[in-house]
Amino acid sequence: MTDTVYVATNGAGGGARKLHTERDCPCLTSARNVVEKDRQLLEGHKELCRRCAGEQTTRNYESYIGKGHREALLDADPEVVG
Repeated sequence: MTDTVYVATNGAGGGARKLHTERDCPCLTSARNVVEKDRQLLEGHKELCRRCAGEQTTRNYESYIGKGHREALLDADPEVVG
């Protein structure tokens, strides 16, 4: 287990919801600010990212890497979105 984790913040130091063990985790792609933290300081306070934990696979995520939810919806076919 690595001692370093990565968290996306809102730039003011807050906003981190998940811990990431991989700096290149696709879930961090659209983050404005990613900071490196000591895992021991955050463990028990933040949940580990499901993708970094190996619980979540690609399941169509790859087509949205780097896009936020809004951009993905705007790019989606209106017939599919409903």
